[in-house]
Amino acid sequence: MGVLSNVVKTFDTSDEQKQEISETLDLMVELTKAKADQYKQTIEDSLNRARILGKGESTDSLFFPISAVKDSRVEYRCVAKDHPTDLVDKIAESISGMIQDNSAGNIVKGVANIINTAMIPILGQSSGSEQYCATTSTFIEGSGIAVNIVRFDCIIWGRSISAKSIKEKIDVTLACVAYKSVVNVKQLTFDDFRSVYAPIIEQTGDDVFAALKKAREVFDLLGGGTEIPNKAVLRAVNDKKLTVSDLIYRSESISANDGKF
Repeated sequence: MGVLSNVVKTFDTSDEQKQEISETLDLMVELTKAKADQYKQTIEDSLNRARILGKGESTDSLFFPISAVKDSRVEYRCVAKDHPTDLVDKIAESISGMIQDNSAGNIVKGVANIINTAMIPILGQSSGSEQYCATTSTFIEGSGIAVNIVRFDCIIWGRSISAKSIKEKIDVTLACVAYKSVVNVKQLTFDDFRSVYAPIIEQTGDDVFAALKKAREVFDLLGGGTEIPNKAVLRAVNDKKLTVSDLIYRSESISANDGKF
């Protein structure tokens, strides 16, 4: 999985006869960047809802509440025609700079595995079509006084190339957007916190009651639950009824046979 701009530079577009290849490459890069901008806004909208609404009874705030975005990345990638289906190592390499992997086991590898599984349909799609996958993970990062619960959002859009002139080097072009945010523990219940803290409890091998007591101490130290909104107020404000569409997670595959690439 290479960087898109570097692979594009390997094409020889110096001859006039190759003007069509150059125009196709330009169009491909422009579309990839446009999709990255679109999904960047999608993640930011979701994070804003999580920051403002918290994890209340609103159907717009089902994820953990956040206090701020800690890091974000936008990358343009591509894979060759004979690409491997397992890209865990490449994905881990891309996100390793965003995650401090010094607690709760191999977090980077775990997140990379989740993303790799979500990408399989994108890499196997038919020529000329496009598809995206979206993943959200929540985990403990850091240790000691630097411990944080973070939310990691990632959306990857891919389009399978149909133009024979460039398909030998680029089979699928990818727009990858990732955000890491700090979860607001002050708006979590202890049960929510415990569900994320569980890997650390399992890793210590301590007596379960002693481990839970320690988890409670960490939760209280971080001000856990001190800003949970009043449910009566939430019910008055959030009167939207839950529909089937709110519960369905789907990844859309969009046919795009414009004949350009």
